[in-house]
Amino acid sequence: MLNRVIIAVCLCLAVVSVLVVCAAYWHMRTTLTQTIHRYEYECPMHLEDVGELIMIATKKQGRIPDDLTSLTNLMPLLPELAQWRTRPYLCPAVRGPVDPKRAGSFGYTYVDWSSRQFARIADVPGEYPLVYDNAYSNHQDRGIYVLKVDGSVIWDAGGAWLLEFSSKHPEYRISVPR
Repeated sequence: MLNRVIIAVCLCLAVVSVLVVCAAYWHMRTTLTQTIHRYEYECPMHLEDVGELIMIATKKQGRIPDDLTSLTNLMPLLPELAQWRTRPYLCPAVRGPVDPKRAGSFGYTYVDWSSRQFARIADVPGEYPLVYDNAYSNHQDRGIYVLKVDGSVIWDAGGAWLLEFSSKHPEYRISVPR
């Protein structure tokens, strides 16, 4: 009788162990899938939308926007929805609080080319950076996304492209993410 109880307990422990391992695997796979989704789709799409908003703001104001906070006039940021990161000018990878008056809290760095010798956006070479992640931690310290003036979005592994651009063009004082 005691042997049967021991066998039953061992079988129960084995079943519970298998269930725990399966649940852990499912959770890990879901987290990985969400991270890959963010890398490949969500972040680049946000940056493409930011580029479109910048172009709309440029046409509407007749000049290049000074910063990303001006985009909140085109698409207001409702404080109760800020944590959902539903606005394109809010990086989906950043989970900190958002301050509409402080563009740095948006998760992106914006390059104001009007303060760097270009009067019109059409004068800025298309290969120049326009908006990029302001921290490597947005993507697990693996790199950043960069929106170029021509509207293309690139994955910049390790920030190598932006570092090279910054070193080739020190006159523009492009800040590199932390």
